[in-house]
Amino acid sequence: MDPSFFKPLVGDFPRKLLIPAAFVEKMEGKLGYESVLKYECERSYTVEIKKMKDGKFFFSNGWPQFVKDHGLEYGDFVVFRLVEDSSFQVTIYDPSMCEKQCCDSHRNQNARDETAMKEIKMETNNNSDQDHPEGPSPTKKTQESGINIQSDSSDDELKGPCSKKDAPSFKLLLNEANKIYLPLPPWFVTKTGLSRKTEVKVRDAKGKNWVVKITKDGKSGVGLTRGWSDVFMAHRLKKGDTCIFKYVSRGGGVEFIQVDVKRGRGRPPKNR
Repeated sequence: MDPSFFKPLVGDFPRKLLIPAAFVEKMEGKLGYESVLKYECERSYTVEIKKMKDGKFFFSNGWPQFVKDHGLEYGDFVVFRLVEDSSFQVTIYDPSMCEKQCCDSHRNQNARDETAMKEIKMETNNNSDQDHPEGPSPTKKTQESGINIQSDSSDDELKGPCSKKDAPSFKLLLNEANKIYLPLPPWFVTKTGLSRKTEVKVRDAKGKNWVVKITKDGKSGVGLTRGWSDVFMAHRLKKGDTCIFKYVSRGGGVEFIQVDVKRGRGRPPKNR
């Protein structure tokens, strides 16, 4: 079987893309300074492979053009399969886990559909700028990401021990890609200090806990990965459901993310 790896497109992906360390190790130093990316019937792209001072490898020069020409968007998944020395066959999936079409008309329609489905509404927890002193409103960056994220504005929507005044929170309308990767808003990561952690406890409304890995990709891409799919499946979450996330800190090292679920239209509540 040909060596391969896949990447969810998050963080600074339009500029560069991190090659997984496990894949680099498996190649045993055989990665060159550049690679050829091939996608279906289209022309090949020569992309530079750059090694950073920390030993990490990235697709850099040439990669932004590949992103632009193929309409790659935040939340897409890309599979890279090594078919020859430094030559990758690329397969692209949209957030619904369906393979993207080679034709530009299909790609543009996918983008329009995603935009129509994901209108972003972002508010601060108390509808003022006081909850986000660390910088400007995160609305623009979140809109560009294509994720429907909304900070909480009603105590009645949350079931947790803290009020909205001292508990950062946000809402997320789920899509298929969120089964294995749940992005966290940059302001939420900054305010809670999650950027300094490698894992976090996730607790549901019934008090059950899961330990979930925090993955960082690029300067602003932080999300929940390993362990999150267990939460997703335990609550039978599906595309169209809304999750409300609230960071709870009680002192003494007791910290967790409280998650409450609102079912999508026409979906019955989970059996208790």
